[in-house]
Amino acid sequence: SWPYFHGAIMMSNPATMPAVSLPYAQKLGTHVVDLLGCASNTSPSAVLSCLQSVPAEAMLNATGYLVLDISNLLEMDLRWGPVIDGTDVPAAPFDIFTGKSTGAGVANVPVFMGTTQGEAVQFVYYAFSKATTVGVATLLLDLFFGSGASSTILTLYGPLTPTQEEDTRPLLGQILTDYLWYCSNHLIASGLTGAINTTSYLPMPNVFYYHYDHQGSWTEWLYGTTMPFCADNVCHAEDVPAVFNSFTLPFAPSDLPAPTPQEVTMIATLQNMWGAFVHNGNPGAFAPQQPFPTFNATQSYIVNISIPYGILDGYRSTQCDFWDTIGFNE
Repeated sequence: SWPYFHGAIMMSNPATMPAVSLPYAQKLGTHVVDLLGCASNTSPSAVLSCLQSVPAEAMLNATGYLVLDISNLLEMDLRWGPVIDGTDVPAAPFDIFTGKSTGAGVANVPVFMGTTQGEAVQFVYYAFSKATTVGVATLLLDLFFGSGASSTILTLYGPLTPTQEEDTRPLLGQILTDYLWYCSNHLIASGLTGAINTTSYLPMPNVFYYHYDHQGSWTEWLYGTTMPFCADNVCHAEDVPAVFNSFTLPFAPSDLPAPTPQEVTMIATLQNMWGAFVHNGNPGAFAPQQPFPTFNATQSYIVNISIPYGILDGYRSTQCDFWDTIGFNE
């Protein structure tokens, strides 16, 4: 797609979600075609026409019947995703960003990226509607990361409180947030800026990394009935209403709680950041009173978007050092 963009924004990117091979994607595609009754068509154009005539709900239902690779549990929650076809996607994006793949380069453009504090929370609670025991957490961690890994992981994230022992879902949410979102994106930022041992062809673009952990006054209204577990967490995509200032939209619900004066200031800051990056490639360009330092090989500064605004240095470094050592199953 180069040179048709001058920068990249990655919000809440689950960086270690798997990218599948072309043969495997074709296998899944053939299965969907069969399930939807389009396999009798003899030409690709006829198959395409058949698929285009299928209601969206039927397509979603067929996707639910896919037999995925049980050896990769992350894939079970990602029915459709990037396909490594050797052309448009020459290798797994995570491998390209971190310099593990030598078959593709990265455009030398500024990157603005970030995650929220509880990215994985809602996905854990979707998967487990009832409290999970320590035994269940141990089994899941061993399935995810290999036999015996649970002991090391629970020690790193422990000791468990009595509340956590009764229900390990909040703990699993933190572990998977680190693994799938925060630490994997931290490694991407390190790869892009040369902070890790990457191949020489990679550029060193300016990288700006943020961490959003503000629990908005609107959170309970937004999640109270549909996702009550997010009412006291900062869940996946919770920064989106603030970034786009959904509260001033003409079609905003009349009972949507108004932001507090401090939140109004925070929202204006966010919009300044996103606008400045789009225009200048630097999210701090429009607000010199609130600097946005770059993430680079010598200092892993991360802007903490919250109330108050701040700068984090070495945030969750112990956990990320562990996951960097274990490796990401991308």
